[in-house]
Amino acid sequence: HYNKAVGIGGLTRGLKAVEDELARRVLASPRLDIYPGGRSDIEHGVTSRPVLALLAYLSSRYEQVGVTSLTSGHSFLTASGNVSAHSYGNAVDIATLNDTPILGHQEHGGPTERALWNILMLPDELGPSEVISLFDLGGPSFALADHADHIHVGY
Repeated sequence: HYNKAVGIGGLTRGLKAVEDELARRVLASPRLDIYPGGRSDIEHGVTSRPVLALLAYLSSRYEQVGVTSLTSGHSFLTASGNVSAHSYGNAVDIATLNDTPILGHQEHGGPTERALWNILMLPDELGPSEVISLFDLGGPSFALADHADHIHVGY
């Protein structure tokens, strides 16, 4: 799915070479439900290449992906007082997968855990630095109680 998401150009020349194409594909994908501010973030080049590649990857794995936060509309700081990766286009929040909300579906073996493993198995060049939900699966994955309704992936 990763190969399909970034295409032959992304695999051979790198994500920078296909950034504009990735942005166009993400915006055109009927599988990605992105709120208006997030669409604007992508259109104006605010969203980073890894986030665009992740969205393309998720849209190849799922019939529907609900994106509720990129940069627009997210606070500058996290709840712990650190600068959020959203602030500089390096994070995405996913609230639904295949029209199933993350909220209420973070049980072991369920759709959220399976999605987390799909994200954690990405190649190193697309490996996130933080994957936050109610699960701590090791590596960059950790649990925070205020992430019951979404998966946060940051770079």
